Amino acid sequence: MVSSSCRSAPHVAHDLIGSNNAFISGAALSLFPILSGVIGILAKPLPARLTIGLGSAASALGMALLATSVARQELYIFLAATMTAGTGYSLLFLGGLAVINAAAPVRHRGGVLSAIFLLAYLFLAWWRSVSASSRPLQASTSRSISGRPSSPFSALLRSCSSSPCARRTASAANAMVEAASPARNH
Repeated sequence: MVSSSCRSAPHVAHDLIGSNNAFISGAALSLFPILSGVIGILAKPLPARLTIGLGSAASALGMALLATSVARQELYIFLAATMTAGTGYSLLFLGGLAVINAAAPVRHRGGVLSAIFLLAYLFLAWWRSVSASSRPLQASTSRSISGRPSSPFSALLRSCSSSPCARRTASAANAMVEAASPARNH
């Protein structure tokens, strides 16, 4: 049985907008990636600082609209929230890539981006495990020797922390920090 916290996207959209029509729910949810792609293409010539500022504002407005759509269960507010959040995500992502491309040497850009994504996913996994440990454990969750919940991710992290891949990732992260350092002259 699926818990109420593990609902699929159409069910969440149904709960938010109060529509039983799966097509409307799917169409509403598809606006986010469609608009993200279109905005990403159109905003590419804009400077990074502007895209990050606009993206931050759009993301905050999108979250406010989402909260309003939850409270009122109005489709048009949910559509506006989805479009605004998609715009914000696209602008923030585009601006972040522009900053990274400006700071990282050309030959290290792939490694720097890989390190950033790896660190982001590691943080999300860590956050998930921390937030999961604050809830009562389910029967399927095992415990480590320390008594804390153990996950496949934590075992993977322990096993590869001294691997060549981890050393390369740390090296790429150090290169990114050095490249972004204001003391360095370009």
